[in-house]
Amino acid sequence: MSGMSGLEPLPKAKAVRPDVPIIMITAYGDPETKRQAFENGAEALLTKPIDSRRCAVRSTAASGGAA
Repeated sequence: MSGMSGLEPLPKAKAVRPDVPIIMITAYGDPETKRQAFENGAEALLTKPIDSRRCAVRSTAASGGAA
């Protein structure tokens, strides 16, 4: 996504597929990034480095499964 942040396409993705939960992965876990992600439709925001166990729990919960 050269030239844009991951937050920019988020509203468009949610408009096209509102039924698909979006989990954002970022190197920036600051409060402003989190706020923007959730306001624009992200179900979860994970910060790098990724803990694979946490990612599995979040993706299961976001898809409606048991966490």
